[in-house]
Amino acid sequence: MPRDSCGWRARFGSPMSGRAQGAISEELRLAKTRIVEGEKALFDLVLDDIASGQIESGARLKIQDLASAYNTSVNPVREVLRQLQGMGLVRILPNRGAVVPKTDANIIRDLFEVLSLFEPYFMRWFAESATTKDIAYLSDVQDQIDALTHEQKQEFSALDQKFHAHICERHYNARAVESWRSHRMAYMVFTRSIPLSANRFTAAKAEHHEIIEACRVHDVDASLEALNRHIHGAGDMMYRNFRAMSENST
Repeated sequence: MPRDSCGWRARFGSPMSGRAQGAISEELRLAKTRIVEGEKALFDLVLDDIASGQIESGARLKIQDLASAYNTSVNPVREVLRQLQGMGLVRILPNRGAVVPKTDANIIRDLFEVLSLFEPYFMRWFAESATTKDIAYLSDVQDQIDALTHEQKQEFSALDQKFHAHICERHYNARAVESWRSHRMAYMVFTRSIPLSANRFTAAKAEHHEIIEACRVHDVDASLEALNRHIHGAGDMMYRNFRAMSENST
């Protein structure tokens, strides 16, 4: 999909302005020190703190501060920061150290467009090969989504991640899946503060049900059509809500 499918380059002009958020949040500084065993555990903790907002957008990440907060040494922290840099969740700047990028239109647009390229690729394979167990899993996740309200955005995001991850992770291309996973996580982090509208929530649920039913009967075209509407609907909502937040912050 070489074109700007959602028109984000034209619509998302300038980054959202407003007061820059500072260093590692006081909540994290005052939190009880956590014992970390291994880089994977440390990576998960730091990622969770970025995703939850405890480590704020715009924060400078000092290696020694992080090592103290997570009760570990500086070498594992350096490695975790390199991994987060690869996901786009951290920028390592000369003479400044690591910084969590501030959410702006360009970051969200780029992540969204990458995901919109990956997901049809995974969907085609899944729709062709989905088993009864696959459909049962998606249906169970969707039942949990249906029980939510649009105001429960974080719960929705977690379940929506499970829904799409099951489709993507069934694919044989492990490299593509890993790339999708890192971009998806970054997208969730950078859009965490953007609200979910009631209309978009209703439409997303309906689109999920269409995807499930199309995959149940291995209708590839119908699954891709529903996914396409799902992707573009999410992009349109993100544009409107991001623009509103940008205008309110000026």
